Amino acid sequence: MGHRHRPSACHPEGHTGPVLGVALPGGGQLLASSGEDGTVRLWDTASGSERATLEGHTGPVLGVALPGGGELVASSGADGTVRLWETDTASPLSILQGHTGSVWSVALAADGHLVASSGGDGTVRVWETGDGRPVAILQGHTGTVWSVALADDGQRVASGGGDGTARLWDTRTGQPVTTLQGHTGAIWGVALSADTRLLAIGSLDGTARVWETHTGRPVATFLGHTGAVWVVALSADGRVLASGGPDGTVRLWDTATRQPLAILEGHAGAVYGVALSADGQHLASGGADGTVRLWDTATRQPLAILEGHRASVWSVALSADGHLLGSGSADGTVRLWDTSSRSSVTTLRGHSGSVWCVALSADAQLVASGAEDGTARLSAPHNG
Repeated sequence: MGHRHRPSACHPEGHTGPVLGVALPGGGQLLASSGEDGTVRLWDTASGSERATLEGHTGPVLGVALPGGGELVASSGADGTVRLWETDTASPLSILQGHTGSVWSVALAADGHLVASSGGDGTVRVWETGDGRPVAILQGHTGTVWSVALADDGQRVASGGGDGTARLWDTRTGQPVTTLQGHTGAIWGVALSADTRLLAIGSLDGTARVWETHTGRPVATFLGHTGAVWVVALSADGRVLASGGPDGTVRLWDTATRQPLAILEGHAGAVYGVALSADGQHLASGGADGTVRLWDTATRQPLAILEGHRASVWSVALSADGHLLGSGSADGTVRLWDTSSRSSVTTLRGHSGSVWCVALSADAQLVASGAEDGTARLSAPHNG
């Protein structure tokens, strides 16, 4: 990807408050966003136009999920409900009630037949999407469950909570497979390998831990950060783990040998985002110093310091082949970078507040961002 691309940007606006979540399935034809204004909005990524506003939640919509096919969208809200919608007709399918507190996270199986949710009541709940039937109420966490993830086949669900534990559950039996204990602080960062075989967790206790999802067996505990581990990322095969935090370092670990690979120093402040290419050969990091840094994981050497943002970089994303890098910043911009030439492709302006999250579709044809100004924005960097 040595040439530059003329971006074709579209800026779907409609939320009247901060965007709290975005979901972009592999096909990349549909984007869902959820907001503090209590709505879920569906956008056509080709035209940038809003397809539907899904109303029903009586408070902020904290999470949103789309399966690969994009036929269903699931949302979770501060009103304690999980809601299912049909994307083609924008019709509500089910209101899934049961949580007695805010529902912070929601996830859908790849084929859309199961939805999992987690909330402030300390439970994880699994539901059938077809009829809204509750499959299981998974109890065990002793505090808010901040995050939940479903394996593609829906047979395993993982959850991470403020009690410092991650738990693995069998959705077919509703029984715990294992409780992943060891963290002495809340779990903040969670990442799954592409085949969902490994789960990586970062915690306020300063450790990063890796577990086998199907057996619940601990693979490794990595110590080294001098503060919390805020973010983690895994290569597609799960062999390389990257972690970052307020100590300003990015650390690389070999999950097979359980050995540290490198301490990547250079950021002049906290590291807020890390991303690995699918093959694990390239790492991107973003931090409080406003720089995006690109690293070669084999040589452990910096490849480039990408400067241009005027404030903290909150989020970074790499395309599967590692050729395109996206970054979102507190300066309100999304920047795209060509990792081969180490040069800027374009700067996407328009957000009027911090860009908290940035994502690339699987084929890197689309970039999505969500920000505190209440907008979700899209660009097609390969157009033209």
